[in-house]
Amino acid sequence: MSSTLARKTIRRITDALDSGKTGALGEIVQTVRKLSGQISEVSIPDLSEIIGRDPTITEKVIAAANSFGYNPSGVEISTINQAIITVGFDRIRNLTLSLMMAQGAGKALDNDEQREMAALSVTSGMLAQTIFKESPLSSADPELAFVSSSLRNYGKLLMSTFMVDEYLEAAERAKADTPDEAYHEVFGITPLGLGHTLLKGSNLPETIVKSLEKVPSETLTRSAQTEDEEILVAAEFCVNVCELAFDEEVGPEQFQQELNKIVKKYGESIPVEFDLVVQALEGVDESISQLNQIIGIKDEKSPANLALRARINGNRVPTRHREERQKRKAKRVSVGGAGEAASLDDLLSILAAKAKAGESIDLGELYTPIALLMQEDMGLESCMVFIGEQDRSYDNRFSARFGSGPLFDRIKNRPLVSAENKDLFGICMNRKEDVLIQDASAGKIATVIPDWIHTCGDVSSLIVLPAVTGKEVFSIFIGTKTDKNPIEVDQAALKKLREFRAELGKIMQTLKTHEG
Repeated sequence: MSSTLARKTIRRITDALDSGKTGALGEIVQTVRKLSGQISEVSIPDLSEIIGRDPTITEKVIAAANSFGYNPSGVEISTINQAIITVGFDRIRNLTLSLMMAQGAGKALDNDEQREMAALSVTSGMLAQTIFKESPLSSADPELAFVSSSLRNYGKLLMSTFMVDEYLEAAERAKADTPDEAYHEVFGITPLGLGHTLLKGSNLPETIVKSLEKVPSETLTRSAQTEDEEILVAAEFCVNVCELAFDEEVGPEQFQQELNKIVKKYGESIPVEFDLVVQALEGVDESISQLNQIIGIKDEKSPANLALRARINGNRVPTRHREERQKRKAKRVSVGGAGEAASLDDLLSILAAKAKAGESIDLGELYTPIALLMQEDMGLESCMVFIGEQDRSYDNRFSARFGSGPLFDRIKNRPLVSAENKDLFGICMNRKEDVLIQDASAGKIATVIPDWIHTCGDVSSLIVLPAVTGKEVFSIFIGTKTDKNPIEVDQAALKKLREFRAELGKIMQTLKTHEG
């Protein structure tokens, strides 16, 4: 842990936390830090003040506190102070964390990795809480178990929030190495070690700090002898179960087999049985569904509900973006139920008509068909649309939000392009010029092409097309090929692409006018 790489990782994440320049899940991390870091000394007014800083969360905490599950007596609650007194300090603290994590997991505010970590955190915490409530053999505090199990994912939550490129690299390496080896190679420290290092200096109770440590192998050969041991083992157990439940690669039969193995591994130390765990997962699914109702998220948009219900019903966890991958194989693309487009001209007509009529057009409906048609028309291997992430990045980075092809699948939602970068894409953004490179290995050109473009093989040719309104770049189209046949675009086609982007800019302005 004392390595230079580990210290660099810790310093980078600490600086990001202290800067306050965080995105949606960064706000969750900050709230976890505030609520958990002061847990031993925070008063009821302090907790009320912390929650009250976010009016949206305040409203949802009060709404949840008035529900039968938290308030069976039906006492009317209108303030956070009343909620804490009626429902209990620990339960309101945990409810706040649950709401924020469930909201972050269910809404497309950040990348897939962040949403998955938020979903895993809240699911792990709720699973531990439910098991300790329902097991007559356990004496551990369910609310303490919730915090401990939720925070066991704290290191991964930080990595996926503030160092997403490195996090994805480590996840890829983990397919060949053990996860600990992969994270050590990339970060110099494991996610568990990172979480423990950053929280051990806080005011957390010792039980929670200890729950962020590795479980000694000898502990699993006997019954847990203290509450600290019981919560430590339960935290690791619940994280392992939830990671298994979320794994899209694990089929129904394999899930049953692997869950049995996990139960047997930890069953000597804590009071868990296969049926109890399945029953607890059903309870967690119901609890998260209730949170979603309060937040205003449909269960089918919740990663946790999708995974848990698939497991409960003996089905495979649905693969994300399966429909988009199927669409990529089609020769024609559907545009929001308004018709099919066989060309960019068709698409433009459909979108312009919808925008003029004041109909809503989400970004996926706008850009995914464009990328599909460009990929087909130009013979591209991958075609990506990068969109500005202004709400969560101080240097206005752009992420590959929509597209198709193997490169898009690997880099989607990663903030890789910025006008601040001294590479091809930064130059293109600043000059607002189209770029067609037919030999990416030639001379000085290769020196300004970033390494990430070669993630799925050496890119031989690429095209970069910024879309501009006024002086602002609002999106960037990037197409790539890895074969020896370069991208061919004649002057007439290039002129047509420029006209298309100009019209696209008008559509964007029309949409903004209707929103205003």
